[in-house]
Amino acid sequence: MSGDDRHTPADFSAVDEVWAQRDGARSRLDVAYLVYVVLLSAGVLGAPATRLAAQALARPDVLELLRHESTPPLSVLAAGLAAAGAVVLGATRGPAVLSPFFTATLASGPRPRRTALLRPFLRALLLPTGLLLALAALLGTTLWTAGDATGGDVVVSLVAALGTALLVQAAWLLGQLLHSSARGATVVFILAFTAATLRLPFRCSPTALWPGAAGSGTAWAIGLLVAGLAGLCACVPLLDRLSGRVLVEQAARWDAAATMATSGDLTGAGAAFRALPTTGRRLPVIGAGPLPVVYARRDVLAWLRTPERSFVGLLGAVAGGALLMLPSVMTGPTGWAAAAGGALVLWTASGGFTDGIRHAVATLGSPVLFGQGVRAQLLGHAIAPCFVLVLAASGGAVPVLAQAAGQSLAPFGVLPLLVASLVVGRAWAAAKGPMPLRLAVPMPTPQGDASVIPQLMWHSDSLWMALLLVLPPLAVLPVGGLALAAVTALALGSLALVLTEQRLRQLRG
Repeated sequence: MSGDDRHTPADFSAVDEVWAQRDGARSRLDVAYLVYVVLLSAGVLGAPATRLAAQALARPDVLELLRHESTPPLSVLAAGLAAAGAVVLGATRGPAVLSPFFTATLASGPRPRRTALLRPFLRALLLPTGLLLALAALLGTTLWTAGDATGGDVVVSLVAALGTALLVQAAWLLGQLLHSSARGATVVFILAFTAATLRLPFRCSPTALWPGAAGSGTAWAIGLLVAGLAGLCACVPLLDRLSGRVLVEQAARWDAAATMATSGDLTGAGAAFRALPTTGRRLPVIGAGPLPVVYARRDVLAWLRTPERSFVGLLGAVAGGALLMLPSVMTGPTGWAAAAGGALVLWTASGGFTDGIRHAVATLGSPVLFGQGVRAQLLGHAIAPCFVLVLAASGGAVPVLAQAAGQSLAPFGVLPLLVASLVVGRAWAAAKGPMPLRLAVPMPTPQGDASVIPQLMWHSDSLWMALLLVLPPLAVLPVGGLALAAVTALALGSLALVLTEQRLRQLRG
């Protein structure tokens, strides 16, 4: 190669031609038709479904919660927490992720990375946009159906939701772009900014965006949309600054997780996103003191070594605690659907705090060191998770119960027992072992192979366990009071403990 050739820009026309002729490639006309179909489906199917759901939610208990004076500030706080959570999520799975092959061939070449990463970045934008727009449409239509908001208020809330979604997308990309310390500073700034906006007068704060609220909601909505569009435009050149190492790691992690999830191994798919220790590596894990304190210190230091994962777990525990208290505020199917979601959210959030329990089960069959068997390790590693999860879930439960004036605090009294039962359930899930081969035997039916059904049931048993441990105590609470609910929670926790012991014996055998 001559000296002049070395400075000649590379010709990628052949690469572009092969890429355009790949299997399943969409032309611009195909993309335009897909957008047309999505918009048409949203108008034909989404609007009537939203109206029916709003009519079902326009109940006195739900409307009382939506009309409460603390609901608009909580919605702003939830948006700020979503942006902070997006920054943390970007550390493990950002919005600009390709397959490992295309990451190596397209994003690692001399071309600007935005040419390869812009399409997956825009595809990822559908997630926050779809979720926030659907939520804003549902809440706004519910208040409009009840006569507490006008059609203009609903449109303003949709515009604000779109701007918020764009800002969340920008925060998601920042989480993928920044290093650990910069991500932490960004999270602190977002939370501080959210808290500062909540201290503004009501008419001048984002709380005026709530449908039906009296204030400058239109100005805030336009401001959010402009800020979101500006953030989205700023993200395009930032795609060129993404680290190649980060792109390769996230591509490999996402590909492994997708493969495991496709095969039904949801536990393995979640483990693929388990964060590696990044901070506090020199802090002493083992020290003197009583044995419970030693175990608690080990767990806490392990959480500090993965601060982003622990932060997301705390947010999930707060949200789960809030959802579990909703049946005491909203009666009927709505409240119980929220409680079921809270049980699953709290179960998922507890995963980041129960690595010690999984480690204790993993030592089964190894020589017993220092006289601490598996049962002693399980008990020791359950202390700190129970304490932290109870505090976090209580932080979410208190604001919900505070909105129901005159309601009993009995749901709050049973919350620690529910959290303890879920931690026992985590030990039961950790002792699960490999899937039995008999579940993989084909089951031919006229409709096809039905062996996937028992496999899905086997993989999802932990979710059913979470619902079983949480919902029955909450169901008997209005009938029998706190005493009967506590007895029910203790009985279910004891049952989970017995099942855990049975699984440990099977693993040992």
